[in-house]
Amino acid sequence: MHVSDLLTDALDLMLARACLMCGRLGRALCSACLTTLRGRAGVHVGVTGLPTVACALPYEGPARRALLEYKERANRSLAPMLGVLLADAVRVLVPDPALRGTLLVPVPGHRRPSRGFDALGAIVDGCDRELSGERRAVRHERLLRMDVPHPALKGLGRDDRRAAVAGAFGVDRRVRARLPPGPIVVVDDILTTGATAGEAVRALSAAGLTVAGVAVIAAASRDTSARSPGPVRPTSRP
Repeated sequence: MHVSDLLTDALDLMLARACLMCGRLGRALCSACLTTLRGRAGVHVGVTGLPTVACALPYEGPARRALLEYKERANRSLAPMLGVLLADAVRVLVPDPALRGTLLVPVPGHRRPSRGFDALGAIVDGCDRELSGERRAVRHERLLRMDVPHPALKGLGRDDRRAAVAGAFGVDRRVRARLPPGPIVVVDDILTTGATAGEAVRALSAAGLTVAGVAVIAAASRDTSARSPGPVRPTSRP
C-alpha cells in the first residue's frame, strides 16, 4: 500500500467518513466496493471526431455519485480510488507491454478556486501510481495549456460546447521538447459530448503529435464494449 493511501485512510477515519456505496466507516470508497466497480472498462463507442475512447464505467449510479462528491464537494480522499479506475481505462487503450513509455496528457482547465485543488491532476497522480506500481514506465505531463479560457460548459449542448472550446488549448513547446518517444493518451474524468477531449486531440495533432486514444473514468449515455482495441504502437514525437 502506498504511503498516501495510509494517510488517506487515517484522515477518513478521523473525519468519520463512510463509503459512498455501502456506508462502511473508513474510506470514501472502500476497497470492497471499489473492486465491484472494476473490471468494466472497455471501448466507448459512438463519439465522432475522436480516436479510440476507453472508459472505466458509465456515468451513472456509483460512478456519478463518486465523481460529484469529488468535484462538487471537494472530497479529496476519493482521488486515489478514482485514479485506479482511470488506470483501468488506460490499460484498455495501451495494454502490456505497449504501456511502457506511455505519456498521459490531462485535459487542461480543471483547477477551480472554489475547489481549492487541481481535481484532475490529483486523479492522474493516482493513476500514475497505480500503473507505475506494476513496474510500468508511465508518466504524465501538462503538455497542453489553456490558451483561451472558455466559459462553463455545464448545460450546453454538443454544438455549443464545441464552439465554446474551439481554439482553447495549445501545446507547451518547452514540455514537448523534452518528451521521449511513446504513445500519447489524453486523460479526463468525465466524457459527455467529447468537446473538450476533441479540442485536446486537435491541439496535439496540430502540433504534429499522434494521440493513441482518450481514457476517462466515466462516459455518459453511450455504449461500452469490453473489447480492447489491441496494443498501440509507440508513436514518434518530433
